[in-house]
Amino acid sequence: MVPLLKHVVFMLFCGLFSVLQTSAQDLNELLELHRENLQKLYMVRGTPKEWARSGKVTESDLVQTLRTYDERVLLLIYTHANDTLYLTGIHRSGAIGTQKRAITKDSLIQLVQRFNQQMATMESPIELVSRGGHSRSGSTLAQAITASDLTHLILPSPSVFESFDHVIFVPMLNLGTLPFAALPLTDTTYLIDACSYSIAPSVLEVMISKTVNDNSNERRYQHYGVFKHPLLVANPTYPEDSIHHFANLPGTLREVDSVQKRLQADTVYVLTGDAATEANVRAHFCTADLLYFATHGVSDWKDPMNSSYLVLAPDADSTGYFTAREIHDSRKVCILKAQLVVMSACQSGLGMGHDGGVIGLSRAFQIAGANHVVMSLWNIDDQATAELMSQFVSYLPNDLSLQPHEAMRQAMIFYRNNIDPNPKNWAAFSIFGVPYTSNF
Repeated sequence: MVPLLKHVVFMLFCGLFSVLQTSAQDLNELLELHRENLQKLYMVRGTPKEWARSGKVTESDLVQTLRTYDERVLLLIYTHANDTLYLTGIHRSGAIGTQKRAITKDSLIQLVQRFNQQMATMESPIELVSRGGHSRSGSTLAQAITASDLTHLILPSPSVFESFDHVIFVPMLNLGTLPFAALPLTDTTYLIDACSYSIAPSVLEVMISKTVNDNSNERRYQHYGVFKHPLLVANPTYPEDSIHHFANLPGTLREVDSVQKRLQADTVYVLTGDAATEANVRAHFCTADLLYFATHGVSDWKDPMNSSYLVLAPDADSTGYFTAREIHDSRKVCILKAQLVVMSACQSGLGMGHDGGVIGLSRAFQIAGANHVVMSLWNIDDQATAELMSQFVSYLPNDLSLQPHEAMRQAMIFYRNNIDPNPKNWAAFSIFGVPYTSNF
């Protein structure tokens, strides 16, 4: 895009974003609130101080970070205070403005839960086999909310997204569990048609991406799709207890077989059936550069650290429930080398909504050291997931920018256009973690 046209597009964007601009709170005050909320989140999780990163971040810091991206990237930060949701946009040219929406915290949390429940229960022409996870969060919310209503509440003007290749969302509460990909921009297009997106754990994680982008020696992400030592786990021999019954998932075996064939790896470790125990997973947990779990998953918003887990095979030393707490505490042994963690399991992105974000499996892997975590937002179909994730892995080595987020975008578009237009089956996944540039 020529410089003059870029300027025109940016000025148009600023006008669209600032229609509801407010000066009620200074941007740096909002960023300080994010820092305070992140510190509180670490305390709730029981994260040791030496692992907890919550340093001060300013508007200038974020602008400098965005200048390390060659692509057109928008940073969209959500903050909630005084019964108001604030949407703050920042571009590499500077802070753009803040919009506000009047809504209470409880109402916002319920709207997100309700919309995800609606997405999970959309009618499908095929018989579905769920990957077993369930949330013990209570009653079903009956009142419907349309995707268009949610778009107007959560996003700035839909025209904004036509000017960007990628949006980094910095959420709070449970906003990070929304299927942003399936939010409509027009009657015929979704956000995913316009751009890819990522869910940042915090504004601090956005800052860390600058360090990586500035240092070519740290660019592990340039090798996405070329994994040397991946660990693939599929369809364990599931535990039986008085609470759960986990159905067999044959699609997961086909999924990891397809993934294995697409990987250019020196050594691939595949664990299935009785071999897919926690002990065998831990044997490769610290050294694998890809951790791929195709299994059942359970989320629990009341006790997300101890009662949210991936399901593995039981043995004499383990029940088979690999909890968020155990994943989080694995950092006592090592910092994960995994560039990418894929949780191809039900509701693996859910958990307890906190002012600093969601507490659950995804953030547990991030604390443990993973760069990016693929997470699901509702109960997912076994066969549909196998097809979508196989497409995702196939796009990883295609030298796309903004990896692995652009690869997920391409997989969703392919699935929707060629297999099933129902967003229930293609919009259930997001990537937790900030993209890195791939231009050298």
